Amino acid sequence: MIAEDVVASMERWRETTSPGRSNLENASFEEIDDYTVELHLEEPSSIILSVLAELVQIAAIMPKEIVEEADGTGVKEFIGTGPFKFVEWQTDQHVHLQRYEDYAPSEEESSGLAGHKEALVENLYFEFVPDSSTRLAGIQTGEYDVITTVPLDSAAQLESAQGVELVTALGSLQTAIFNEARGVFTDPLIRQAVNTAIDNRAIMLAAYVSEDYFELNAGLMYESQLDWHSLAGEEYYFQNDKELAEEMLEEAGYDGEEIVILVARDYDTLYNTAVVLHQQLEEIGMNVVLEVTDWPTYLERTNDPATFDIGVTSFSTRLIPHQYPTLSKRGEFTGWTQSEELDILLDEIKAQPTQEEAFEVFEELQVQFYEDMPMLNIGKSSGLSAIRSNVHNFEDLVGPVIWNTSIED
Repeated sequence: MIAEDVVASMERWRETTSPGRSNLENASFEEIDDYTVELHLEEPSSIILSVLAELVQIAAIMPKEIVEEADGTGVKEFIGTGPFKFVEWQTDQHVHLQRYEDYAPSEEESSGLAGHKEALVENLYFEFVPDSSTRLAGIQTGEYDVITTVPLDSAAQLESAQGVELVTALGSLQTAIFNEARGVFTDPLIRQAVNTAIDNRAIMLAAYVSEDYFELNAGLMYESQLDWHSLAGEEYYFQNDKELAEEMLEEAGYDGEEIVILVARDYDTLYNTAVVLHQQLEEIGMNVVLEVTDWPTYLERTNDPATFDIGVTSFSTRLIPHQYPTLSKRGEFTGWTQSEELDILLDEIKAQPTQEEAFEVFEELQVQFYEDMPMLNIGKSSGLSAIRSNVHNFEDLVGPVIWNTSIED
């Protein structure tokens, strides 16, 4: 692929994704020659490389003609730039990738999602197995080479299993997103009341079994993320004050309006979070209904503000605060935060000349986060995968990294 493919792909990404809309609203990509593209920004940005390295809504490069044929549901063909090629997607069964023989790997040292990438296995199958007991049995019998989202109450079982190894990585920010587009959560005082009421530890223990697998603090970023971790706003975190929450609800004029908590049953950690959150909100007199769906239905409904009030989900580890889509009104992400103050602070962060100065503004943003409360910061988890002992060089970086991974016969 050449520059025109990069320009077409990046312009679509800029227009259709939350990180693109939030951080590249007035930017443009220009083709200089077949192998040179220039990014034009309205003003300097200290975070632009991290924005382009988005790990979830990735800035995938595809052929121009595929991008131009895409509609609101996405592209019709799957052609990218990696060492594997797409073969088939069987709905609810698997995605099949195959080694792309014409791929030319970079000579740079492999580092995370960058550098040298090589397909060391011929075929790669991502199988959809929502039942955790089936995944556990499959990794122990050798039916699967790798499983993700290991149930944490089964960690000890796998640690002692012959031929199985555990892989730990930074996990996710466990959260519940408030719908600010309509209903009672248009009132920030009611959002704050929920945050005041919840027992964060009880919720995280229900979801993650042991405090070995999560951290509880006010930071939106992990303690290990030294550039960004802050305890600013900690007076608003883990208050567990139901009496004060009830007073806040009364002040806000909450009158028993029905509140729909939406969650997908596919993920035990999310489901258990929702069950305990539901119970805790009932304890402060809120009229709460828990609606359980599958993951595709959850995604569909949380794009429609008429169908829910709270969406329980998690956000995998982010490099920079700008990659939390709920923080930006411009991003138009689920929850539809109305906070212009958060956008102003996000812009101020990226305009700072040094990381130290950017961090000072981020601390202001984190306090503003607890004022606006677009989502709950319940806790931050560890992720756990399991591999067979004959799998080598496997990494988990916000999901499995399979290039450079080999299997010993």
